[in-house]
Amino acid sequence: MPYDPNIHHRRSIRLHGYDYDQPGSYFVTICTYEKRHVFGSIVNDEMYLNDAGQIVKNSWNSIPQRFPNIELDEYIIMPNHLHGIITNNGATNNAKFKSSNNPLNTHLSLLSQIIRTFKSVSTSQIRNIVMPDFSWQHNYYEHIIRGCRGAIHCALLGSPSMFP
Repeated sequence: MPYDPNIHHRRSIRLHGYDYDQPGSYFVTICTYEKRHVFGSIVNDEMYLNDAGQIVKNSWNSIPQRFPNIELDEYIIMPNHLHGIITNNGATNNAKFKSSNNPLNTHLSLLSQIIRTFKSVSTSQIRNIVMPDFSWQHNYYEHIIRGCRGAIHCALLGSPSMFP
């Protein structure tokens, strides 16, 4: 059934009124569909990436090549999700555009474009090489980093067993 705003009451999980195109840092979490463990396994408190996990790692690390004003900070790939810090240094030539796939008919922020591109690139490669039925969970989680990143860095550099 196509999207009908009179029936479907979709609400964005993004912070209302916040401009995600402005310079800033974001802690993002991206999960696999149904939280399937597909990127590797944790053995003796250490994460070992399999082929799908290596594809995710390479796709994540290639983000700055596609988005020149973006920097990646610490990240960790877990069996069924990825946590990472993305920083927008500003001065982007980001054209705000509307998408026919966007039911709220709003522009896609730079952060949304980055996550969409990352998911698309990694999904295509994983499906072609490793797992034909691979999918990411719809959407992603983000936290706007407004102050010191120290606690987030420590968590990302900590033990993989800290993450569910």
